[in-house]
Amino acid sequence: MVKHFVILSLVLFGFASHAQEGKLMLNGNVTKEGEPLGEAEVKIFRLDGGLKYSYANNVGTFVASLDLNSEYVVSVSEKGHATRTITVVTTVPEGLGGEHTQTVTLDLQRMRKDYKGNSIREETAGGVMFNEGTRSFVTVTRDISRI
Repeated sequence: MVKHFVILSLVLFGFASHAQEGKLMLNGNVTKEGEPLGEAEVKIFRLDGGLKYSYANNVGTFVASLDLNSEYVVSVSEKGHATRTITVVTTVPEGLGGEHTQTVTLDLQRMRKDYKGNSIREETAGGVMFNEGTRSFVTVTRDISRI
């Protein structure tokens, strides 16, 4: 009896996992002080391990394919400018797997000083997460790693 329950559980878990397979196609724009930054290197860190790169084309756009149900930190940097990062949470409700798209902009700004006079070397540009109300991914302008 226990053996049959274990097998049934594995089969059902397999179907649930399969239903959540998919990708988030992250369409990005890299700018420096509002102007397109061509050839920028975009680092994509998967929080459970792994690093991949994407590169902006000559007009500052890039595309990254991210697995669903994972969390990523996407960053871009340029000498003399604060590294810009976003958190991307690709978790979707059950049954909403498949391919999704979302557009983000990573705008680099010159390094500035905090109230103690220290250089701010990294700034968040918010993040991307699934909004159950609209049933789509949305970009938020606040740091979602704290949500």
